[in-house]
Amino acid sequence: MKLLSVTNTCSSLLMAALLIYHTNISAEDSIAYKRFIKDPGQLCFDYKAKSLKNLQTAQIVNVSLEKDSITVIYKTMDEFGAYGNDIFKCALDHGEFSQPLTVLREAQEQIKNVEECKALRQKELEDIEKLILSCNTPSKCLELNQLKNEVVSVNCFEYLSHSRR
Repeated sequence: MKLLSVTNTCSSLLMAALLIYHTNISAEDSIAYKRFIKDPGQLCFDYKAKSLKNLQTAQIVNVSLEKDSITVIYKTMDEFGAYGNDIFKCALDHGEFSQPLTVLREAQEQIKNVEECKALRQKELEDIEKLILSCNTPSKCLELNQLKNEVVSVNCFEYLSHSRR
């Protein structure tokens, strides 16, 4: 079994070397090489880029490492053919990309955003209630009650989930 693993590793190295040689790409720029050495920027990009609409045109522009996170600036073509930059953030664990920690941090950020949405919704409801108490025409009161019902019906988690796509 170890012989098979060593053979597969050697084959992978040989294929990466041939790819680099034939395409005149330096080893540092080769995506295959970066994946092979477990480059945190490339691994973060690979994990997050699955959600992109136009993955074929996506390219890493810059990577910056912090103590416990990595920021990948990438560019991708939009539906009009123009390139634009955006970022991915991932978690690092002892300097290496960590998918479980990235998922955990994304969930924590989502919870924080939902809580902020709920607090804003509550403030809006309080403001609407004050306006309802002081409304002087039936049509204005009806309009404010409809607005109140719309605000009450907002599900922050669903709203934030759909707005990020």
